[in-house]
Amino acid sequence: MSHPVSSAVADLLGRSSIYRTPGWLPESTWHMHIPFAFLLMDLLRPGRLVELGTQKGASYCAFCEGAAAFGTGTRLSAVDHWDGDHQTGAYARDTYDVLRAHHDPLYGGFSTLLRESFDDARPRFEDGSVDLLHIDGLHTYEAVRHDFETWLPKVSRSGVILMHDTEVRTGDFGVWRFWEEVQARYPTLNFPFGYGLGVVAVGEAVPDALLALCRLPGADKAALYALFEALGDRVRLLHEFQEANRHAATYLEQGLQMQKVYEGYKTSAAEQIDLAMAQYQAVFAQATALQGEVAALIGERDALLAERAAKKSL
Repeated sequence: MSHPVSSAVADLLGRSSIYRTPGWLPESTWHMHIPFAFLLMDLLRPGRLVELGTQKGASYCAFCEGAAAFGTGTRLSAVDHWDGDHQTGAYARDTYDVLRAHHDPLYGGFSTLLRESFDDARPRFEDGSVDLLHIDGLHTYEAVRHDFETWLPKVSRSGVILMHDTEVRTGDFGVWRFWEEVQARYPTLNFPFGYGLGVVAVGEAVPDALLALCRLPGADKAALYALFEALGDRVRLLHEFQEANRHAATYLEQGLQMQKVYEGYKTSAAEQIDLAMAQYQAVFAQATALQGEVAALIGERDALLAERAAKKSL
């Protein structure tokens, strides 16, 4: 006998926010979680959102897009020095500029990109003012614990914290270790796909709609995770499709450029052949004329020799 899915999960199927197609999909490990990001903006309607670690902006621009689309009135801030670290590697030099070119015209009126360290940015925010905090910086145990604990006073009574890479256990990634401590203290969700996304209801007045999801029994949580993995796959495939189209367009452009070069070479070769042929014909004409002159000279010589021989015979 199948287990009936809880109403908390079934109700999500009627929310259009989870089916939204994102308008910004740079290369990222966060694509699988964008549908849930849209749901959070729809459910929580946070007054203030802060993201620690933004890089190319896949997650952050999804939050911004959700705020604009759902009319949440959220003030958003992204904090990153946009240099990279030993886990991500150095960012490309234009990472920040490319993000700003997309972000500023669409979201500049209610969103700010803060190019500084997490610790330097912290005094900008009042205690208890942040309703949704996304921690996605350096992923060592020490770093994520520091970010969580130093920013926790900034989180509001209805506050929720997101932690990415909860399922990564390679190298010095340590979010999973800190996650084991966190989930013992708060109501949580942990989406096991897309490198893992932990959701922590840290405030005492977190909206009931999210708390209900955090408190689902195991089978219902599994159904919730399966739903959002399927929705995330749709976004991932959309990104792959866009990348394939971009590469195809690049290859087509390169092919057209090569064809132009070939046509240029072909035209140049034809012109060179025509020029060589004209030169050959001119040389041939000169050679023919010279042959005529030589034949005439030989004729004159033979006539002179004959004339001389005749005189000697007299």
